[in-house]
Amino acid sequence: MSQAVADQVIPEAERLDLERRRLECEKLRVEIAQVSAPWWTRAGYIGSLVPIVIAIVGFGSGLATGFFDTERTALKNEIATLTIKRDQLQAASEGLQKKIDDGYLSLISASAEARYAISHITSLASQHDEIEPKVTSALEKLSGDEERAVSQLLSFSRLSGEIAKITEEELDLVRKSLKEIPASTWVTELRPTIRGQYIPDRVLMEAPDGRLYDPTDGRYYQPGEIGQ
Repeated sequence: MSQAVADQVIPEAERLDLERRRLECEKLRVEIAQVSAPWWTRAGYIGSLVPIVIAIVGFGSGLATGFFDTERTALKNEIATLTIKRDQLQAASEGLQKKIDDGYLSLISASAEARYAISHITSLASQHDEIEPKVTSALEKLSGDEERAVSQLLSFSRLSGEIAKITEEELDLVRKSLKEIPASTWVTELRPTIRGQYIPDRVLMEAPDGRLYDPTDGRYYQPGEIGQ
């Protein structure tokens, strides 16, 4: 029976069913052929290998063209540059801190010496109120140059007391300002001694542990080592 006759005899539903079965059989044959083929020829394996192959080819190309050597050299140079900048910043920071510490020590030494000197003037000025009436009474017995000289001395005594009071107030402001200076902790723990107490014409700093720090050479000394 020819195909044309068959199409006329077989109902439409049966014809469609036969076509569906034919297509299913064809699909099975294709799947069996794919499973039977070597694994390296299968599309799934080839698709998964493509990125790996591209990466290997790229890596090989990089080695061949010296790309990695160039990048490695550039990275080393950048690291070296950053290291130099870090060292420069650290040196600058240490230098700045040393200037701050030296300035702090100079100020605290000058403040201590001024306070020591003013304490003597204050001690003498405190007696002014007591001796002023006596001196004023004695002026009545003097005349001429003697009276003027004693009057001037009395004025100097009064002025010295006023200067000492003002200076003490200023030194208190300096002491408060010193607390705002960002000096190193070990520097703020030092206390100035009296000039010449250990070395002539020199102020040494006493540390909490009893050692003496000499700002001129930046060294610590035991009290027994001074002057040796």
